[in-house]
Amino acid sequence: MIEHRIEGSEKLLKGLDKLGSAQARQQLLDQIGAYGVSSTQQRFEDEEGPDGQSWKKSHRARTEGGKTLRKSGRLVQSLSHEATASMAAWGSNVVYAGIHQFGGVIRPKNAKALAFKIGNQLILTQKVTMPARPYLGINAADRTEIPLIVKDWVTGVLQ
Repeated sequence: MIEHRIEGSEKLLKGLDKLGSAQARQQLLDQIGAYGVSSTQQRFEDEEGPDGQSWKKSHRARTEGGKTLRKSGRLVQSLSHEATASMAAWGSNVVYAGIHQFGGVIRPKNAKALAFKIGNQLILTQKVTMPARPYLGINAADRTEIPLIVKDWVTGVLQ
């Protein structure tokens, strides 16, 4: 799991305590979590990380067409969020989510080689090095949008 704390969030949460109930704060943080999922889904569309860097094009996307990290769409479709009165989180629970976020080396566990197909070609290899293709995180647009979500919520509470 990746955790990103917004600087000053503890002060913000204490201030929000004065403005609304725990249930109301959870609704706000649920909105932020839903926004985080939407923003992350856009990264899959744009094929870039939260830092704005384009992902290295996958071999499959280069040879077969399509988008990197979108062969079946399972990873992007698995994105979800959760919220409590004190936090919002979003991400994926698929087992291979981490290797795509952080990169790394995949080796066979119970066989002599890894076996997979690219197009009609069967590949047998001792290891595969996956480049990091970060999709989770907060980008510049998020740093603008999340405070606007909070502002709209506060305005609604004060009316």
